[in-house]
Amino acid sequence: MDKASEYVCADAREAIPRWLCEEASSEEVHALQQHLRECPDCHASFLASSASQFFGTQDAKRQAAHHAARISVDDVGVARIA
Repeated sequence: MDKASEYVCADAREAIPRWLCEEASSEEVHALQQHLRECPDCHASFLASSASQFFGTQDAKRQAAHHAARISVDDVGVARIA
């Protein structure tokens, strides 16, 4: 039995976060992508995880922008927090 056929859902669920954080090896990414094409449950888990990561990143960006918007510069270049 080859390595790809031994790849199971538990492997995929462990690999998804590593792939989303760009910590997975190219071999692991290839095996995961193959599994996701064949397994609707793991594909759904991947979509949920990637959406969660996307919206978490967006929240962090929104908070940073909100904080930056509170800082203003007066006429002489002195920054003040609004």
